[in-house]
Amino acid sequence: MSNNSVIRIAIIDDNESFRNALKFFIGQIPDFAVMWEAANGEEFIKLIEEYPVDIALVDIKMPVLDGIQATYKVLEKHYPYVKIIAISLYNDFDSLKDMIKAGASGYIQK
Repeated sequence: MSNNSVIRIAIIDDNESFRNALKFFIGQIPDFAVMWEAANGEEFIKLIEEYPVDIALVDIKMPVLDGIQATYKVLEKHYPYVKIIAISLYNDFDSLKDMIKAGASGYIQK
C-alpha cells in the first residue's frame, strides 16, 4: 500500500457505465481515491507502470487482454504488492479459480 493515508484504486472494466458508477460509490468513501480507469487488460498494464495503485478492481472478461492474463502480468512482472480484486457479472467458477491462481486477493460479483 502507499505510504500516505489515501488508498489509491484503479478500475479496469470494459463497461464504461459500470466504471462510472463504481467510481462514484468509491468516491463517497473517505481516504479512498480512484486514480484512473482502463477498458481492458492491456491499458491496465500500461497505466500501472506510470501510475501505481494500491488496489485494482479488475473485470475477468474483457476484450484485448482479459483480467486473468492481465493479473498474471501485473503481479508477476511488475507490481506484486498491488491487491487485485476480481469483478464479474458472471458467477463462472472456472474463471474465478483462474483469477485466484493468477493472484487475485478476492472477488466481487457485479
